[in-house]
Amino acid sequence: MRAAGRAVLLLLAAGAALLPVLLPGAAARAQVHAYGMAARVNGVGISNEELERSFQEYLRENNVNIGSVRNPDRAKAMRRETLDLLIDRELAWQAARKENSVATEAEVDGAVAATRAKFKSEQAFATRLAVEGYTAEGYREHIRRVVTAEKYLERFAASAPKVGDGEIHAFYAANPDKFTVTEGGAQRTVSEEEAREQIRSYLNGIREREAVQAELKRLQSAGKVEVLVPL
Repeated sequence: MRAAGRAVLLLLAAGAALLPVLLPGAAARAQVHAYGMAARVNGVGISNEELERSFQEYLRENNVNIGSVRNPDRAKAMRRETLDLLIDRELAWQAARKENSVATEAEVDGAVAATRAKFKSEQAFATRLAVEGYTAEGYREHIRRVVTAEKYLERFAASAPKVGDGEIHAFYAANPDKFTVTEGGAQRTVSEEEAREQIRSYLNGIREREAVQAELKRLQSAGKVEVLVPL
């Protein structure tokens, strides 16, 4: 059993990171000329170009070669998942702005620097930005929105109630098949004490995701989300 990661990085269990980065060494994609809007969130448009760019990042981060996906329904589902993440990020960004809790310049600097550090040189980083369709300032604004949205949602993840020892025991007792390991060719049962912190992390992760989902659902219900493309 794997421990769950931070809820904010597993929005709606989508499997795509909330904070996308430009990956050095990845094959440069052809520029996609996509015009028009894919969605509107409270009147703010998400362009088809942004959807395509994010979809390509989604594929890279999940190690998916779209040419090998034979099921068209799966390809559509991944694209819709990407659009849902963009909508969620826009909702969180707008909510944070209303509270005047936008990421600071230092936080943006740190996030940009973390991405830049993945490249061998400043020129390589600038080239990658250009390939992805960003200016330096445009990428900085993109990161500002991403970091702001992440911080906003992290508050709800952090506020989720923590699991107690009784819940940990109940989970262990209800899932004996999850706590066996093979050592030296023989199977043994992992004790509850050994598994306690892993179970705690896993169950807390579920609660954190649920808290993030609840806030996003509230924002969606309170606003107006329009999907403008057939997916």
